[in-house]
Amino acid sequence: MVSKINDRGVIKAPLAEVLKTRIHLTQILEARYQEAFEMLLTARVPLGRATRAPWAVLDGRLQALPAGARLELDPKSGTIAVRSADGLMPLLRTKPLDAGEVAQIAAALADPDIVHRVDRFASSLAEGLLEVEIGPSADWAAWRDAMKAVRPEMIFALSVVGYRANLMPDHNPPRTTAGQTIEEKMDKLTPRQDPDESGINLGDWLPLLGPGFQQSTLVHGG
Repeated sequence: MVSKINDRGVIKAPLAEVLKTRIHLTQILEARYQEAFEMLLTARVPLGRATRAPWAVLDGRLQALPAGARLELDPKSGTIAVRSADGLMPLLRTKPLDAGEVAQIAAALADPDIVHRVDRFASSLAEGLLEVEIGPSADWAAWRDAMKAVRPEMIFALSVVGYRANLMPDHNPPRTTAGQTIEEKMDKLTPRQDPDESGINLGDWLPLLGPGFQQSTLVHGG
């Protein structure tokens, strides 16, 4: 299964769906909780799927960015264009972008390395840009950074109740009566192993937890 989902030539699935499936298999079937968690924290999204509305290709002829040219974003019209000495050439267009989408796309286009990440087998520069993986939105980045601060606790929680603590609950399979019975039994089991708390650094989280906080309560769900 893993071999098949990694072969995009076989399944022809959007990159985001491939990533979700890979994370789900890693956690649920292989019980590699830390690896699944790290995959979620470092996930990137294709530029073409970073906005609410799909992108339309306006120019499918240009194969590469001309020398001295740069990519520009017009947030009002939702257009990505090439700015060169010859003027402005629109490449892609979507619906007008909100503030979060503008910040995310603008940051991606400002990276001078973005054109070097375009698949050389793409039919055009515009099509290739849609597949380039870019950083997450500001909200996702804030969640990711918060989860990095409690990485040991999250991995421990997943390893203890991984059958229920799915990283992507929307992909959970429906539970049968037999499955519910198994879960009730597992709820009564003693956790397999407590983590080593000596290496956990809560850093900036400590002021938020209050003066009466004891670190062991976070690990054990208190």
